[in-house]
Amino acid sequence: SGLCGMAQVNASVAGAAFNVSLTSSSGCFIVVEAASDWKSFVVTLDLTVRNGAAEQAAVNATVRGLIESGLRDASLGAFTLQEQSSPRFGVDGGSLPLRLVQPRILSMSFEQSSPFVYSSNQLTLSFSLNVDLSVGSRLLLRNWPVEQVPGASSLSSAWQVVSINSSSWFRFLGGDNQPPYVLLLSIRNSNITMTAPSTFSTSIMVESGLYDSWTNEFTPTVSELELFLVPSGRKPFTAVMPEIMDARISQTIPFTSLKNVILVQISSKYAVTKGSRLLISPAPTCG
Repeated sequence: SGLCGMAQVNASVAGAAFNVSLTSSSGCFIVVEAASDWKSFVVTLDLTVRNGAAEQAAVNATVRGLIESGLRDASLGAFTLQEQSSPRFGVDGGSLPLRLVQPRILSMSFEQSSPFVYSSNQLTLSFSLNVDLSVGSRLLLRNWPVEQVPGASSLSSAWQVVSINSSSWFRFLGGDNQPPYVLLLSIRNSNITMTAPSTFSTSIMVESGLYDSWTNEFTPTVSELELFLVPSGRKPFTAVMPEIMDARISQTIPFTSLKNVILVQISSKYAVTKGSRLLISPAPTCG
């Protein structure tokens, strides 16, 4: 655990007592399995970690959870774990083996498909950085009017929305480490009618490199925010109140005590974006 965000993880076990059976594509974990039964043994893992396209030099920085040691075999009643701090691999609070990169935004553009009220909307955010992003990087948009955005989804295969928290921050996990970076958002607006698009202050921040997997929230300092401020833009969405234009309900078998399938077909006045919800109420109790 704690290896998430690395572009490549190569693991091998010194000796024949254990074999590497599984490595995740994202570098989040490795699994080693015993080759035979042992009452006592010593396992040594030789890890080669690369961030992005090039391996970075070691720096003096502490991190917890970079390498998690321990046996998870339920058949073992008790075990003794011996750990030795290693400045190379960051075990037990040692030095971080990779350099933390603080990317800087060089240029960006922020466009929306339609600025009109009650129209479907699509946001396109394009930006370039001074360094390449590795897989697992995070993109955070702050000062977003989240109370008007109950849901959002990414239309780009290079990025994936993982959370929208109460602090108006969108968090993304990078799926591509090659520039240019283009993020497409489809916004599901609330039913609150808004005025014409206006300007609002938006700050964008990109975090790259390794980060502590045990840290759930990331709070940048004032100096970090100053590096990633972007110009103010127009409010990127307007309210859309979907209307049902046509609805048909049919069932396969209209007889009692037999299995039945109910089919609902609905046509909406506006396009329904990914992540939208359809509520049917009241609904009969089904056995």
